Amino acid sequence: MTTFTLTGIVPAPVLPMKPDYSIDWESLRGYLAWIAKQKPTAIAMNMDASEGPALTRDEMLEVVRVSRKVIADACPDSPCPLVSGLIVGSTADAVAFGRQLKAAGAQGLAIFPPLPTFLGNPVPTRMIYEYHKAIADGVDLPLIAFQFPKAFGPDFPPETLRELVKIPQVIGLKEASFDTTKTLETIDAARALPRKLGILTGSDTFILEAMIFGCDGALIGFAGTATDQLIRMHQAVTAKDFDTAFEI
Repeated sequence: MTTFTLTGIVPAPVLPMKPDYSIDWESLRGYLAWIAKQKPTAIAMNMDASEGPALTRDEMLEVVRVSRKVIADACPDSPCPLVSGLIVGSTADAVAFGRQLKAAGAQGLAIFPPLPTFLGNPVPTRMIYEYHKAIADGVDLPLIAFQFPKAFGPDFPPETLRELVKIPQVIGLKEASFDTTKTLETIDAARALPRKLGILTGSDTFILEAMIFGCDGALIGFAGTATDQLIRMHQAVTAKDFDTAFEI
């Protein structure tokens, strides 16, 4: 399994569409090449920003195939990894479609909570663990867990990370609670773990502040437009050059 460190900026690009709602493949190729040449940590397709929940399975697979080739062509010496969202409703389907995404070229999976199964708060930690463990055992790609805003999905209990870290394929969490208290709680929980999990903010309303709190970067749609700015902002925070970070 090829793995990577989940730190820095992972853009979740938008998906160019034509007026008839078909994918604009020509625009996608040029747009992704522009992002890839800015050297983000990875690129995440089939996420919310790239219409993942609205695409057919065939479209999602083709997005992965096209994106993987574009990234490789744009940066032949050091292509960044391609992550795909995994959006399904059951464990068996997650494993089966995860394998298809891997065969199409995905090098990591961002695990969307299976809805409506994971509706309700809190979701039992055992359910969350067993879902991710089944995907890890069946697909064997780096996995990124995904914490949603409480209004739209599961609010993972604090002990969730202590269980997910036991799965070697889990490399981190997209923390998109849009809740500063929950973000701080998640960062504190991650710091106490026996191995490093990357915590990337997905909360567009306080990106810089989340990094200063201790998030390791951002996995976020906004980085599909301000890619270079967010990369430089993260570098400034890492260097504790907060004046530059706030200026950006």
